[in-house]
Amino acid sequence: MKANPAKASYGTSGAGTVPHFAGLLLSRAAGVPLTHVAYRGGAPAAQI
Repeated sequence: MKANPAKASYGTSGAGTVPHFAGLLLSRAAGVPLTHVAYRGGAPAAQI
């Protein structure tokens, strides 16, 4: 992630949810900016 920080993103079931805040904590701990992608619910966010 540190080599290509512009390509790093993570998806969650929506803004303000626990996974969203976990991603923010990971971003701060790693020192890498991550792009949040909010989906409408958990099922669409879990699809790969």
